[in-house]
Amino acid sequence: MNFLTLTDRILVKKHLIALFILILPFVLSSYDATAQAVSQIRVGEQLSMKGSFIYPGLFRDVYSYYLLSFKNPDFLLCREGIPEFTIETFDTAMKHTESIPVRASLNSYHKLEPIYIDKAQHSFDMFSTETSVATGTSRSIAFRVGPRGEIQGQPVILGEITGLDRSATLLYTAKEDSYFRVARFHEDSSAVFLYTQRYPAQDQPTAKLMVKVLDTAFAVKRSKLLNLAVPPEYSKMSDILLAQGELFFILTVQLPLGGKVFKLVTYNFDQDELSYYDFTMEGKKIHSLETCMLEKGNIVIRGLFADDGSKKEVDGLLYFLFDTDNQTLLSSGSVTIPAARPGSSGDGLEHLQIKETFVRQNGDVVILSELYWTEVIDFTDSEGKLYLRPWYHSDDLLAVYFDKTGNWKWSTWIPREFESGSEEMLGFHSLMTDSVIYIIYNDHPDNLMNYDPGKIKRVKGRWMPLAVTLDLDSGVFRKYSISSGSEIKTDLSFRRGYLFNLPPNEMIWILTEGYLNLVRITFGNAERSSTKKN
Repeated sequence: MNFLTLTDRILVKKHLIALFILILPFVLSSYDATAQAVSQIRVGEQLSMKGSFIYPGLFRDVYSYYLLSFKNPDFLLCREGIPEFTIETFDTAMKHTESIPVRASLNSYHKLEPIYIDKAQHSFDMFSTETSVATGTSRSIAFRVGPRGEIQGQPVILGEITGLDRSATLLYTAKEDSYFRVARFHEDSSAVFLYTQRYPAQDQPTAKLMVKVLDTAFAVKRSKLLNLAVPPEYSKMSDILLAQGELFFILTVQLPLGGKVFKLVTYNFDQDELSYYDFTMEGKKIHSLETCMLEKGNIVIRGLFADDGSKKEVDGLLYFLFDTDNQTLLSSGSVTIPAARPGSSGDGLEHLQIKETFVRQNGDVVILSELYWTEVIDFTDSEGKLYLRPWYHSDDLLAVYFDKTGNWKWSTWIPREFESGSEEMLGFHSLMTDSVIYIIYNDHPDNLMNYDPGKIKRVKGRWMPLAVTLDLDSGVFRKYSISSGSEIKTDLSFRRGYLFNLPPNEMIWILTEGYLNLVRITFGNAERSSTKKN
């Protein structure tokens, strides 16, 4: 056996150090092939927003960004008929340039709550509900706010619901149980608004749906009251889409003895024709279906299913992609997906909710979902009074990839466990580039370098926003600290609804913790697969 002398050991150590220094760049470049997910973070000017609230919407034109701030958490609360909100203006460098308070009166003295806001040239189109709890009445109104905060013209009443019990829910926002909804579409190269109004189930033998197509001056181009041949208390409508002069939506009917029936409903305005199509799949029991309009105007019907004879509620995922211009089916696909990781509280797939659908330039389809559900918990205050409140869970993310013919290519679970009494910090936000999807969500700091599904730490009170790069060719993902390597001095905090995409590879992040900040995030250096294994 040979023994090294002290001098030999020193020489060997020096050679090892030299060799390590030589190979270090190659090691780092191999592990860090994608560098950082975020290549640049630019922070705008801080604006004091004490006592104000920011509406979750970013509006922009070539020269400016616009936000709406409110002095009351009920948003458009009126006092002496004047809605209390201000238009906050920022230049493209995200420097605050002007605050424009709204002026003039709506002749309204009730609570107003926005259901849709759109920016048109130099003005804002506001669609809101006006609610009177005392009379049990709620109506939807539209009005326009000019560039100097003036209300232009008279408000237009779009619809009204009367006879509501005082105990009824009177928060008519863009949620599943909304009575009023507004969405923006394009028709004959012109922008139009689709207004839909549902009705309370009481005293209604069949479900009813009022639809109105409005031009940008709020004039009604077409309208129709649809009587659907289903009991209202057992039916639910998906998002209602407008394409080529027709309405499309999924009608879900809950059967009295259990089970569900799904119907694709279409209505043609020109022919005044209402049609129903039973939606079934051979060998599969559909669990849920929904409609979604993609950026390029195509319609996707997506949902979850269970195999016939399965004891599970959900076994897999399905989709149908339609070209609305040519009225043809572009592709369809389905896949049985593996259950979420054992040991997680969302072990089964019954809590899976589809959130995003992307179509690549080559026609391939990517669907992002997450395990998301709500439970009701009770607590007792110091006086012994019992209270109930919702408690939200947002766990693992699922990405499923189909090629342009509908053949499944890969599925990837991104492990996460988050629970909170507030929905704002849950969920995720995503942006697709040519070869990568960037996903932003809150997670436990210790999970940044943790890729072991069995060791993921549950978030209860301490979290940080992460950026995930998901390679579209392989399904491999990597996690990054967003502020890593930057000189940013503002704490980033992800709030759902306060991130907005600037294609092809940027996001605007609205921060509202005490001060208002606009933060512009540029993604880059993550257009290749990571060498880190999922």
